[in-house]
Amino acid sequence: MPVNSPVFYLTIEDGKSTLHKQDKWRDMVKCLPDGVYMFTLEKPRKEHSDDQRKYYHGYIVKTFANEYGCSEKAMHQTLKEWGKIETTTSLSMTKYREYITEVKMIFFDMYGWEMEDINDVKIT
Repeated sequence: MPVNSPVFYLTIEDGKSTLHKQDKWRDMVKCLPDGVYMFTLEKPRKEHSDDQRKYYHGYIVKTFANEYGCSEKAMHQTLKEWGKIETTTSLSMTKYREYITEVKMIFFDMYGWEMEDINDVKIT
């Protein structure tokens, strides 16, 4: 059975690792024949722009975290769950733009909040 170099993301924070899509990982490993396998860890190449990342984390996440009195990390996790994504790290520019639009629409639908556009926000 050939292996097509599947990609799995691992987040390391404060020395602790979290494997994304653990169920898919377990399913894949169960299907592999006995043998020796090589795994390579590398930082994913950046797919989306710094401006998108700054707008999302520095404006959207920060605004809603402040509004709800929770941490930015907790708000980011909540937004990912609402957007049905596991990580923003590997999103392309197009997918990141779609995700940001979806998050903005969720808050507009829920609370009537209209957020400024990425081109109108200055984030330092």
